[in-house]
Amino acid sequence: MKKIFIIVLIIIIIALLAVVGIFIYERAHVSFHSEENGMSVSIIGGADGPTSIFLAGKVGGDSNVDEEVEQGIDAMQIEIQIGDKTMLANLENNDTTQELVELLGTGELVMSATNYGGFEKVCSIGKTITRADKQITTRPGDIMLYSGNQMVIFYDSNSWSYTPIGHIDATPKELEAFLSGSESEVTVRLAR
Repeated sequence: MKKIFIIVLIIIIIALLAVVGIFIYERAHVSFHSEENGMSVSIIGGADGPTSIFLAGKVGGDSNVDEEVEQGIDAMQIEIQIGDKTMLANLENNDTTQELVELLGTGELVMSATNYGGFEKVCSIGKTITRADKQITTRPGDIMLYSGNQMVIFYDSNSWSYTPIGHIDATPKELEAFLSGSESEVTVRLAR
């Protein structure tokens, strides 16, 4: 009788440990972070629902995955007005754009502008802001900081040393119509 009691007690203890183990396993919170590629993934599970996986931050360095991940995040936008036409631009996430957003937080920025080279409109910001120039080949719609105090909006390509500010999603033909006119003033404001 004593042996049966001990065997039953052992079975009960094993069953309890198994239930506790399953509960702990189902409630597990597993995460890993990698500074090298900027990736952060967390797995959160619960006994009462399916396990979910979410991405925190960007995945990888300069890959297309960055763009795909960021599409799910509301991007900061600015409005660019030339004459009576306005286009929206998505901003990069860098020190330059953070400083630009702070500047625009106090009101719209009205810049004197000129066309240059048949491929860009160059606007004088009126002050120098943070820059991190690198050699870039631009594409139509790119907005770059040049020389720390000029915003350059492209309707064709150019290779030079710039700091990325943002991009207008429009066709080259729409961009040329918007940017290549003789207007000498460009107004930039935070998008509403």
